[in-house]
Amino acid sequence: MRTLLLTLALALGLAGTAQAGTYTVTPCTGWTAFASAATLSAGGTCPGPAGQTYGGLVAAAVIGREHTARGGTAYWRLQAPPGLRIDRVLVERYLGVRVDGWVAKVVTQDGRVLERCDFTSGVRCELGVPGGPGPGNTAMYPNLDTEGIFFAVECASSGPVCHNGASLRNAWVAVYRATATISDPAPPALKLTGSVTTGGWQRGTGTAVVSASDASGIKRLRLLAGANEIARRDLPCDSARMQPCPAQADATFTVNLPDGTHQLRALATDAAGQDAATSVTLRVDRTSPAAPEVTATPAGDGAYTLTWANPASASPIVAAHYALCDEECGPAVTVRGRDIERIEGVRWTSGELRLWLEDEAGNVDREAFAALPFETGAAVVPRVVDVKPPVLTPAEQPASPRLKLTRARRSGATLRLSGTIARAAGARITVTAKRGRATVRRSTRPRRGKWALTLRLTPALRRGTLSVTVRYAGQTGLRAATVRKRVR
Repeated sequence: MRTLLLTLALALGLAGTAQAGTYTVTPCTGWTAFASAATLSAGGTCPGPAGQTYGGLVAAAVIGREHTARGGTAYWRLQAPPGLRIDRVLVERYLGVRVDGWVAKVVTQDGRVLERCDFTSGVRCELGVPGGPGPGNTAMYPNLDTEGIFFAVECASSGPVCHNGASLRNAWVAVYRATATISDPAPPALKLTGSVTTGGWQRGTGTAVVSASDASGIKRLRLLAGANEIARRDLPCDSARMQPCPAQADATFTVNLPDGTHQLRALATDAAGQDAATSVTLRVDRTSPAAPEVTATPAGDGAYTLTWANPASASPIVAAHYALCDEECGPAVTVRGRDIERIEGVRWTSGELRLWLEDEAGNVDREAFAALPFETGAAVVPRVVDVKPPVLTPAEQPASPRLKLTRARRSGATLRLSGTIARAAGARITVTAKRGRATVRRSTRPRRGKWALTLRLTPALRRGTLSVTVRYAGQTGLRAATVRKRVR
């Protein structure tokens, strides 16, 4: 007997299934055997040995038994999975009847006779060729739309019994090979859960749990961000089964997407090639806002108004924090407001003002601050300009502060700078790093002839060459000075 070939084929577009998916199997599962009496048998192997006349799946009258009572039946039934239908069957079979009273037949579960073989006018009946598969054994049953097919022998005698045969079988059905095309009327049921579905802004790595079920089985689970597949799971499928893939499947995927808003889609594909999809909007922001450029404007009542332009951020800026620093920084003051770019009524008389931002995702980095010295910039109390300044003699000219930038080390989002200056210097040193329109600025005071500070670089400053400017404000006896350097 030819072994049953087990292959999963492409879906076939057949009449009556235009709105459904189809898949093709040559199964060894999905068959059910039945024999109503001991004088009948339904047995065999799948796959079985080749070259045997009665090899494969066989329903027959048992040789050597005297007779079978009228109505006795034996069959092999090919059954569709629950909720599915058999569209067509291509079968290699051998049906036969040698004596009156017996019927060998192929019939659908709803009673349609596809083939019939009985003893008519004293002539034996055979459909197919003894000895196994071949062109003469092939039959096609199209447009079935049924839940099952029976390959059966039945005693349909007008008398009380049918004779079984002493040395030869008097009735038989042998199925050597059967290929079934199954119709699946619906795509999978699909569900997407996990942290990516909780809404709001995500600050870390997320999880997406994709769960699906289907009558024909789940072949594949996928996760896409926009048009890009970011994760998938292929399920094991076996074309020897009427339901070739697992009826239920789930997968937990790790989601690690860049800052921004993403359309996340989960897809499940069943054995019939039908897709189900569901989507969710995922918003990601893991980056703290960069330091803005701050301007302080006197309000006329001893207070100042702080204004700035918010840096680029995936999520909106929702709060600003500031602190006043002399030798040490005082407690931070927080002012909240969506897209806030202004704070009024800041009381400030000395030292340095530091301001940093917080976004809607909750990202905030106190080290990514803008520093505004009280004695420089817009925060300076307006000076009276002497229209006739004294003329200094050479001996009275302020000395050089000997400002130097000795080290500039850049690593990822960090730029570390250090240098030297005259030991008498105590005024503020301000460092500005710039690339194009992107700028970050910090200030410090030297100690014992040395200075150092660290800049946190914004995303726009983390690539390419930076222009670094170091400015010393100057003081009595030491003039102002500037040093510039390009840092790769």
